[in-house]
Amino acid sequence: MPRTSIPGTPALGGSRWNTFPTAGTTLTAREFFTATEPLLQGIIDDNALTSADSEVLEGQIRAALALGTRETSLPLSLGPDSAPAARELGAQAETIGQELASWSTEALERLLNDPVQLPAGPLVVRSHCYGHLLTPPAADLLRGRRGGPVTMQLYNEWLHQMVLLRDALLPFTNS
Repeated sequence: MPRTSIPGTPALGGSRWNTFPTAGTTLTAREFFTATEPLLQGIIDDNALTSADSEVLEGQIRAALALGTRETSLPLSLGPDSAPAARELGAQAETIGQELASWSTEALERLLNDPVQLPAGPLVVRSHCYGHLLTPPAADLLRGRRGGPVTMQLYNEWLHQMVLLRDALLPFTNS
């Protein structure tokens, strides 16, 4: 059964990639994550991804949300001499990043088997975020012979939204 948009919101397509409700609405982390799924669907559709390819993207999101990787989006150096607050922040970032990566794995698997219905033609997204490093396999997949500018922009925006979500959750505990 195809998913439908939220009543009263414009249809997805063109540069509209999200299903966020009207301004002033509060979203849970999971609801925010789910609202970004059209970006993932656009990546799958534009790049004709398979379940084997999803492992590459899973590795990429894990590397971007982890600490201490070349691809980390939070270059926080932690060691035995680190301040307790820095260690606490690092532990919180790792925990949240692992959970978001787990959600990403689930979403990729689901979207490969039960796609979000997008209008004909690719989403046209111009991500305003630059600088996220890609793992070599992800760079090959997203910019190689099957990828290209559309796929790269969609992935870059989706990754940026995941980083923003992780960072927005850092001050909170999971209760």
